[in-house]
Amino acid sequence: LLTLNLVIVAYPVQAKLNRLGVPRVLGACVSALIVFAIVIAFFSALGWSMAMLVQEIPGYQQQFSALYQSGLEQLARIGVSETQAMAQLQAQLNPSRVVGFATSTLSGLTGALSMLLVTVTIIFVVLIDSMQLGTRLQVAARSHDDIVAALLGFARGVRRYWIVSSIFGAIVAALDVVALLQLGVPLAFVWGLLSFLTNYIPNIGFVLGIVPPALMAL
Repeated sequence: LLTLNLVIVAYPVQAKLNRLGVPRVLGACVSALIVFAIVIAFFSALGWSMAMLVQEIPGYQQQFSALYQSGLEQLARIGVSETQAMAQLQAQLNPSRVVGFATSTLSGLTGALSMLLVTVTIIFVVLIDSMQLGTRLQVAARSHDDIVAALLGFARGVRRYWIVSSIFGAIVAALDVVALLQLGVPLAFVWGLLSFLTNYIPNIGFVLGIVPPALMAL
């Protein structure tokens, strides 16, 4: 589905080049470059944002220590001592759980990289196949024009979705940057870019984009 979305977004460029007389293979290659540029830009910007967070956090060691002490004071008010709190924390962070979490995280990363490799492969296959898409749609329309119309409508809807998501993400990013600058949160423009990127992730993207700046604001 991700490959299909990206190819649908890039296909109008390929179709335009074909109408101008550019060889179909070259048009497909241009579409492939557009798709790969989108994927590389997304993951590069996401990685850069996370790297900036990692670099910035050590500068707030004193603040984290103050928050820790404040948390202990709050626990003491309700009758929980530091010893009890540490015992509970150590129980949750025992070696077996830590190893299990690390293993599952590594497995998830490996699965994501494998999925990315599969996606790249499928992109090549789909784009090679797309060189005959116009001809195939014309042939199919002779006996199944309603299905062809539905497919074309689906493609237009996908492109509108990406346009709307991009516009909405840009608005959210701009509002985030203004709010974070007013609050004095460091790296406001980095978090604005992060919120724009995570806006493309359905359902949980907005929350993911909030976590790093919320941590810095704290």
